[in-house]
Amino acid sequence: MRLGAIAYCNPRPVDGWLLSQKEPSDLTIVSEVPAVLNQMMLASQLDVSAVSFMHYAEHAEHYYLIPEVLIAAESAVQSVLLIHDKPLESIKTIEFSGEGRTTPGLCEMLFAMSRLNKPLFLSGPDIRNKPDAKLIIGDEALRFFAAHHSDSSVYITDLAEYWHRLTGKSAVFAVWAVRKVFAEQQPSKLAALQDLLYNSRQWGSLNLQRIIHESAESLNMPIPIMEEYFTNLRYDFSEDLLESAKYFALTAQKFGLLKKLPDFHFMKTRFGITGDVK
Repeated sequence: MRLGAIAYCNPRPVDGWLLSQKEPSDLTIVSEVPAVLNQMMLASQLDVSAVSFMHYAEHAEHYYLIPEVLIAAESAVQSVLLIHDKPLESIKTIEFSGEGRTTPGLCEMLFAMSRLNKPLFLSGPDIRNKPDAKLIIGDEALRFFAAHHSDSSVYITDLAEYWHRLTGKSAVFAVWAVRKVFAEQQPSKLAALQDLLYNSRQWGSLNLQRIIHESAESLNMPIPIMEEYFTNLRYDFSEDLLESAKYFALTAQKFGLLKKLPDFHFMKTRFGITGDVK
């Protein structure tokens, strides 16, 4: 079995225990940024992985969802930030590393909903002139926020907070997906892996303070910022977050970012396969 893990600190309340264990002989864990995990899943190089929610929505026909876990936020989260030195209405170009898939889509939707310019995302060799803004995610965004949150010379727009202000919904960033072919060919192995993920999530719920302190130490971040960060994230795939995910996908389709709405195909809790959730 091949499991993908996002190489940021934010999934640790879900997979932290699992990553700390000695890997079973038949389990290989690959730690990478979301965009790489997305492509590895699509290329059948992983069997189960955390993936960008937008990647799941675009390719839902290939996947089942693990129902217990996701990564979402309903308020300021400090790891999805638009950094700019001019007002939002003046922004036309945005630098983005390409590490994720959900965040640029979220940014584009927010600009459209606010009737702002449609942003042009630039990276690497595409950048010839200084972009109007920079989109940063994950641990890089956390470090930037810690260093600059009181700096009045720079605008910091938290996209999760912006989304909630406009829609009243949570922003869903990542889900745990299973390749359908693997699920149907290896049900016993998948059930065992779901047990491990479930146990890891339970451990994360009981050891959040430990995760906060270890993440603060590894990133050299103030503990209060990390406490606020993890407190504002949500990890349990509840009914209200399913509705937020559906709304996110519907809005993405409305603005031309999705060709069709995904059917939410869930695995049963650690055993078998459920019907569709629409």
